[in-house]
Amino acid sequence: SRRCMDAASRNGSYLLVELNAPWPPAVGLVSRAAGRAVREQPASSAVRFGCTQLEWRRLQQLTRAARVVHSELGEYYADRAVAEAADPPTLPERGRRLASRPAAPLRGSVGGYLSEEEQAAEFKRLAAAYPSWLAPPETVGRSRQGRPIWLLCASRDLLGCRPSRQAGDERGGKPAVLYTALLHAREPASLACLLHFLRTLLRSVEEGDPGAAELLSRRKLLFLPSLNPDGWAWNERRWPRGGGMKRKNGLRSCSRRSADDQITDGVDLNRNFGFQWGYTQEAGSSGRGCDEEYRGAAAFSEPETRAVRDVMEAHAVRAVLHWHGWGNSLAFPFAYDWHAPLPSAELERYQELSRAMTALNGYSHGRAWESVGYHANGEADDWGYGTRGLLSMSLEVGSSRDGFWPSPARIGTLSAASLWPALTFAHRAAAVLQLHSLQLQPLPPSDEMGGDGTGEAGAGDGRTGAWLQLNVHNAGLADPPARWRLCVQAPGGWAHMLPAAEWRSGGEVEQGPANASQLRRCAELFGRRRRPRQLRGLARGEAWRLPPLGIVWQRTGAKPWLRLALSFEPVGDLSAGAAALIAPPRLLEVATDRKTLSVCDDLC
Repeated sequence: SRRCMDAASRNGSYLLVELNAPWPPAVGLVSRAAGRAVREQPASSAVRFGCTQLEWRRLQQLTRAARVVHSELGEYYADRAVAEAADPPTLPERGRRLASRPAAPLRGSVGGYLSEEEQAAEFKRLAAAYPSWLAPPETVGRSRQGRPIWLLCASRDLLGCRPSRQAGDERGGKPAVLYTALLHAREPASLACLLHFLRTLLRSVEEGDPGAAELLSRRKLLFLPSLNPDGWAWNERRWPRGGGMKRKNGLRSCSRRSADDQITDGVDLNRNFGFQWGYTQEAGSSGRGCDEEYRGAAAFSEPETRAVRDVMEAHAVRAVLHWHGWGNSLAFPFAYDWHAPLPSAELERYQELSRAMTALNGYSHGRAWESVGYHANGEADDWGYGTRGLLSMSLEVGSSRDGFWPSPARIGTLSAASLWPALTFAHRAAAVLQLHSLQLQPLPPSDEMGGDGTGEAGAGDGRTGAWLQLNVHNAGLADPPARWRLCVQAPGGWAHMLPAAEWRSGGEVEQGPANASQLRRCAELFGRRRRPRQLRGLARGEAWRLPPLGIVWQRTGAKPWLRLALSFEPVGDLSAGAAALIAPPRLLEVATDRKTLSVCDDLC
């Protein structure tokens, strides 16, 4: 139809545009890309971004402060990559060095990114290099044009890499976390970030990093690295130097007479998921096959989105992180409506997790309409959370100047910026037990401390001490699957812990003097289903103050500092708590002079 032909003409090519301040009012309503660029750099004097012909015509009607920098955005991206290859920039290394250094970013032949053939070779190479940690790539579906959709699975000894529809795999109950990339074919930085995370994690394990080994022992990480192989193959074939701007998949939805599918053909896969699909007829997605946001004939009409759904069901996935480009932002549900309700408790958890994930890269975060500035229906995060109740988020990497095809020199920087969010996401997908805070208060003379039976601490037996108040936190987004306890151990000889009903003996430990209690005591932390009268369960996202623990020592002959060891431990079989990540043992030093204790606050 004429209407579809008009859509094809306005979506078939993209421009590089510069917009100068002051920003026109409501610029985001005229051009989404302009709105995102302005939101990203509000204090800048000018922003650059790619936009469609239609957006450019609307901008011209709104302001005279915009100009076209390049008439073909794809050529601009390709020329930038070629020029950089001829004269590579020297970038200073910034930031602190880690004990296990991240893997060097991969460089491919398509504008600095991996071709279809290079991707398959890299997947197989990684599996061969780390056979105990990464399963061989598995085909979990075929695209519209018959290309394989690959799944990678990382886990210690490959446990759980076989599909299981239970809430965790059949051995060890390890929660599954899914990462995806290239849902939109013109966003190659998403694949670069995913592979950088996977390669760095595997390399860290091989180099003996205990944190990486602990993560793969207690999580099953799944990767769908190239979800739109048809769109990527089109970009690679038409724009071999990089810069291809096809977004959608390989469905022939617009062109009918050409031998090959066109840039306007296909379904926007991030509008094809089955929650609020087609929520409104014209906003958030489109029912016209030539439009950039064509949602398809029905929810899950495309084999690529069905592959995501099937993997999540087969592996009982608990959390999903989708990589996209660009925006320097982290988005979470809901996206389908500006006023879509999100329970306050869920919103707080998403916000808290977002702050943790973006602590190092400074990305903005919020619901999709807050972070990227527009709404969308049939979107992946909305489906993951709204239908399956999962933790689902999208990480938009790169700035407006990076655009859809960041220069090769930026691959390492962008990949490093997404490493911490990806790690944090994997940790928080299930229970994460850690010490939240603590307080110390000196024991008053009236406290009953045993000894001579007078109840006068320091008067008859020359002892003093302090109450230790510990606050523990489940920083993860799931309840602990088993019983856990927090144990405190003090050195023998000159200090000991007072008896308390809630703090029980922690096993065979060294004994102090005849009148001293055992030097190791533990308080149990139960899950939701089993809560003793004294302690309540530590459910997801909760912090809880444990009953105070009294510690005493002789005033004469006491050392300046009392060193205590704090550790989380499972109660009973260690494998029963395999899904929970725990903080490593912590050493706490307590000042023993009463003057310091009397003025000690939370920071002490």
